[in-house]
Amino acid sequence: MRQRSYNRLFAGFFIFLIFTTASYRASNLFKNVNSESLRESRLAPYDCRNSIKLQSLYDAFYNSLQTEPPISVEITNPLQDEFVSSTVNITVNAQASSGVSNVSFYIDSQLMFNDAELPYEWEWNTRDYDETEHNITVIAYDTLDNSATASITVYVDYTLPAVLILQPSLEKAYSGNLTVIARVMDNREVASVYIKLGDIDWTEMTYNFTMDLWYYELDTTAFFDQQHLLMVKALDKAGNSFIAISTVFTDNNPPTVSFQNLENGTIVSSNFTVSMQADDVSGISKIEFYIQDTLIYTDFKAPYEWLWDTKEYENGEYAILAKAFDSANHTQTCTVTVTVENVEPWWQSHFWILVLGLACAGGLIFIVSVLLIKRRNAHKVMPSN
Repeated sequence: MRQRSYNRLFAGFFIFLIFTTASYRASNLFKNVNSESLRESRLAPYDCRNSIKLQSLYDAFYNSLQTEPPISVEITNPLQDEFVSSTVNITVNAQASSGVSNVSFYIDSQLMFNDAELPYEWEWNTRDYDETEHNITVIAYDTLDNSATASITVYVDYTLPAVLILQPSLEKAYSGNLTVIARVMDNREVASVYIKLGDIDWTEMTYNFTMDLWYYELDTTAFFDQQHLLMVKALDKAGNSFIAISTVFTDNNPPTVSFQNLENGTIVSSNFTVSMQADDVSGISKIEFYIQDTLIYTDFKAPYEWLWDTKEYENGEYAILAKAFDSANHTQTCTVTVTVENVEPWWQSHFWILVLGLACAGGLIFIVSVLLIKRRNAHKVMPSN
């Protein structure tokens, strides 16, 4: 048993000695393979073919002792399955123990560019390619002619997204909280949507999967009462962007309204025209006229007036209220107290006396007429002398 162990130990030592010697000679050959003294060295009897074989053996042995590969390459931009457009900067991270010689860039197996200096990158103009998937391949070479390959698939997309602003409306004025609603469409996939009103920064909108719409709650009280520029920007996965432009009118204050020709204590009579002065940044939509809290008339167009027939009312005091509405549906009121004083004609206060007098006169005329008729008839029947 001991004899077998000794034999195994001796055989292992012998193999190790042979392996070490071969490695040493291969290393010397590799170092002198390109030198002028190759013919004068003690390896001169070996021809070129033997040198190449020994170098390959050495490379294989050396590389087998390494914990990491002699060369590696990675595409750092763009990423796998990414959507790309316009000009894309393809960046590569390449490393080699003996140094990187160059990096070759391929699009769909076609060599496009060689880069021999750091940083390893290439500007790819995707406009020259169809809107579909494409393969990016890079091959890195070291100074020993080792190589490493990396490949990814990307999707070219240079079609802009479409944006339709559904709310706010151009015809309305808004106050308080306003929900901005936009519909965004893209041939691939929408990445994000942003809103900008006036001087505020771009703010991201929220996507509603059920409605397939983008929303943003806007507090209009943070803005002056006026018209503002509204922009909605959509970005797709490839970075293509489109901006839709609209306007929104914010109005958070009520209108001003006043009587032009009435004040407290004014005496009115007959047909009286009540005239109003009203103003608002978003415009006046209507003015309502009330007498004693009862709506009497509504005027929708300037000049805002109401023809009041005071003869339909008894003489006395009346509270007249005008209520103005602006385009944002804010209201403002003003009130005056006036006196109706219509003077009756003289005949109206003596109506029944006039009626009685006319009746008496009519009766007297009737009696006189009857008497005259009788007298005339009497003369007709009297005998002649």
